Amino acid sequence: DQPGRLGPPRAASSGLVAPQLVLAAAVAAFVLAAAIGVWLCSVTSWWLLAVGAACLLAAWLYTGGPRPYGYRGFGELAVFVFFGLVATCGTVYVEIGRVGTLAVLAAILPGALAAALLLVNNIRDIATDAAVGKRTLAVMLGPQRSRRLLLALLGLALAVPLL
Repeated sequence: DQPGRLGPPRAASSGLVAPQLVLAAAVAAFVLAAAIGVWLCSVTSWWLLAVGAACLLAAWLYTGGPRPYGYRGFGELAVFVFFGLVATCGTVYVEIGRVGTLAVLAAILPGALAAALLLVNNIRDIATDAAVGKRTLAVMLGPQRSRRLLLALLGLALAVPLL
């Protein structure tokens, strides 16, 4: 992080926690998620293994790898897909064995709210992200268009229950 960064201190970049410990915690969380996912597959359907693998890969590549997509303007879309569609529809599938239109519609609300939350954070960080080469969606759109998108996401979340 750069001096003057807004928001709470970050554990690894501020030196409060060793980066190796953060990596170990991330790997442990991934292993636990994978183990739970394999168990869910064993009691439902093995095609969920591909969904789980996509989730783990998306989580890792968000800020990891040679070209993190979270710094290329795809963070809000990924959050909408994985925190909204995949989480909601996946849960419905595990519970009742199918995904219908109502589940997809219901998934829009948490997806839109999660994307809005990320967008608010990225709007706050436009200047500091741009200074270090992070091309978030907010950096690419600029503050005005980002705020319009934020209102659209919040409006979408509010409108879905009315459908």
